[in-house]
Amino acid sequence: MEALSLLEAAKLHDGTTPDVRILRCALVASGGELLELARQIDQLKCDYRDVILAGEYEFRGKEAVRVRDLSEPLRSEV
Repeated sequence: MEALSLLEAAKLHDGTTPDVRILRCALVASGGELLELARQIDQLKCDYRDVILAGEYEFRGKEAVRVRDLSEPLRSEV
């Protein structure tokens, strides 16, 4: 429930609510750690692009490579 509260209270630097993609990025970047989720949510107030980078990209050497697209709808695995 605490994670949900953090996500519901998340705001961007201009006070607007982040879209679903950005919230998903924060969740993925947190690695399931509540303190890291809080840090990612706090980062949204500075620059949401850092959260997207952390959630969708991996560094391979010095290059950031996109490994997931969190703007796509979640698939139902049956």
